[in-house]
Amino acid sequence: DDEAFVVDFRPHANMNTAHMLLFGCNMPSSTEDYWDCSAGTCTDKSSIMYAWAKNAPPTKLPKGVGFRVGGRSGSKYFVLQVHYGDVKAFQDKHKDCSGVTVRITQEKQPLIAGIYLLMSVDTVIPPGENEVNSDIACAYNKHTMYPFAYRVHTHQLLALDPMNNIVIFHRGDHVWDENSFDRNFVYQQRGIGPIQESTILVVDPNSSKVIKSIGQNLFYLPHGLTIDKDGSYWVTDVALHQVFKLGGGKRTPLLVLGKKVNPGSDQKHFCQPTDVAVDPITGNIVSDGYCNSRIMQFSPNGMFITQWGDDDDASDSEEEYSAPP
Repeated sequence: DDEAFVVDFRPHANMNTAHMLLFGCNMPSSTEDYWDCSAGTCTDKSSIMYAWAKNAPPTKLPKGVGFRVGGRSGSKYFVLQVHYGDVKAFQDKHKDCSGVTVRITQEKQPLIAGIYLLMSVDTVIPPGENEVNSDIACAYNKHTMYPFAYRVHTHQLLALDPMNNIVIFHRGDHVWDENSFDRNFVYQQRGIGPIQESTILVVDPNSSKVIKSIGQNLFYLPHGLTIDKDGSYWVTDVALHQVFKLGGGKRTPLLVLGKKVNPGSDQKHFCQPTDVAVDPITGNIVSDGYCNSRIMQFSPNGMFITQWGDDDDASDSEEEYSAPP
């Protein structure tokens, strides 16, 4: 309950952790040790205190600067949100130990730290563009601010095929915003139709020319892209709640998992699936998803094998994972 100050952060992340966000608040969204972050981090006003990203330089607070915690005006709880970059990490059903060590002192700091989060939700990167500007700004008329660090973050929708060509999976002019889904995660913008342009582009890394394009009129909100050893594309669409396999020179999908625009949590449904890991021996691993918190395993031809994570009758494990990527 006494006022204190956070003056240092030490991240502890494994190779599969993409990024972590540490929030401060007075009322966490759950009293459990961990939970699905679709339920939110906090029920009251929260503030980001620390952000870590894979391969990014460390963030160090300047001397004499700290985040105020405890007391009458500081945060009472820390909530850590962890995002993962590869669902293969959970094939053996292990538990992750990523985290952040926080150093706290009761010595009053001359300057109080804070973070401003600026986010663009409607920036579109057109195919073939080498540079795209996304201007974000806000009005500030409070005490003098002394910036000392910044972070940028975006989601990756590209991969390399067996020929080392760059493969891009993009959303065209479709945007995922607060109006995209209802409270039951049903997509609300089907009236605009699927993305009319090719959503999968294969680019020669030397010439930057598009050498192949597919995926017209198939997808609404592309999300994950994985390429197997044969060069087939495994992609997810969070609006359709489906997983697709494309390739073999065909314009139509070779395999479709999930029910179109129909979220669910049984063996035949997904809820905003995020990514696929392809393994020729153990089968395909699907991270499902933003509104489910489970990992599902399927045979190469799409037959359900098992799942773990969510508390479900079909699951053979009591483990539950927070927001598979």
